[in-house]
Amino acid sequence: MAQTTSTMTLGTGRLWLDDVEVGYLKGDVEFVYTREKLDFKPSGSTTPVDQWVITEVAELRASIAEFNLVNLKQVLGLGGGAASSFSGVPSYNPASFDSDASNTFDFLTFGGGLSTPDLTVALRFEHTRAKSTDKIVIILYTAVSMSDLTLAFHEEDFLLTDVVFRGIASTTRPAGDKIGMIINEIAE
Repeated sequence: MAQTTSTMTLGTGRLWLDDVEVGYLKGDVEFVYTREKLDFKPSGSTTPVDQWVITEVAELRASIAEFNLVNLKQVLGLGGGAASSFSGVPSYNPASFDSDASNTFDFLTFGGGLSTPDLTVALRFEHTRAKSTDKIVIILYTAVSMSDLTLAFHEEDFLLTDVVFRGIASTTRPAGDKIGMIINEIAE
């Protein structure tokens, strides 16, 4: 096989959930696909005579640099659509909070539920190779958020929200093609 630098990768890419881009990414984006296998080794045999894949896991992990409540709802698995908002003074009373009554406030409430909604998204991640227009595209047909929310406000760095999505099997797709695909798009 010929060696070529045109297939080397550098940089991250862009992430879409249900065909909506989630915003700037920063740092590494990682796709992890693992399979747990079960070997059958009969008594008296020194090696397995058969093997089955019993578990497959496909996950995409990234850090989002844009703080946007609509996107945050998506990445936490709380559904898409607009965040709630109101105008004027907020309906809480912290003694030290002072705001302009003409401001608009977006908010996302959380807590108190025993379960999260059964929300899935279609996930697409595109990485364009350096020095070309070739792409590596990762698609998870049906994905669920595995993300927790940690907001770490740093003095000299960006606020990043780490997200993890796990592909789940789509029962309407054929065997061997239920979770997703990796596409090597080569520009002609």
